[in-house]
Amino acid sequence: SSIDEVKNNLSKLVNDIEEVYESIIASIPNLSEKTKTYKKVAQMAEDKEMWLKIISNLGKLNYDDEDWAALQKLYDLGKGSIAKEVKEDFESLKDLIEELQGSIVDINNKRYLETLFNLTKEMHDQLIMVKAEKSLLEYFDLEDKTIHILKNYPEILSHFQNQFKHIMVDEFQDTNYRQVELISLISNDFNNCVFTVGDP
Repeated sequence: SSIDEVKNNLSKLVNDIEEVYESIIASIPNLSEKTKTYKKVAQMAEDKEMWLKIISNLGKLNYDDEDWAALQKLYDLGKGSIAKEVKEDFESLKDLIEELQGSIVDINNKRYLETLFNLTKEMHDQLIMVKAEKSLLEYFDLEDKTIHILKNYPEILSHFQNQFKHIMVDEFQDTNYRQVELISLISNDFNNCVFTVGDP
């Protein structure tokens, strides 16, 4: 899924959490004042503005470490013995918070990967430009250009196919796809004798 899709899902999760939160504190009249659940829900009602602000900040990805830690505390309110009147709502709240946490981690990972990809592409483009300006070649450039020559100049390919009737490749497990293609070309698609030695 794209970053925009994850952001849209965050907005929906925030709305769902707010609805469940409201449902929980609306149940106060149905709870016995002697229970731990009553005290927990009463405190949630008192702290409603704070909690909903934290949830909103997280949904907008405008949060700090304290907000992130607070989200876990809200999740923990659903642990332990819960009165049956609100048990289902607390379970829903925990599920939604888990999904919100996962979505936030997902979008942060996507951002990091996107940044890394853009930096890598920029470095790659700069490297190609510098190599072209200074007439430099890397090892894999030599492989690619050799493959290009063998594929586009049949007489050169034929020369090497006739010259090397027996080919041995050591450490075959370390062979990359370009090197395999080179071996295939020189060995006439492995019709010449090719011996390989490598780890299983």
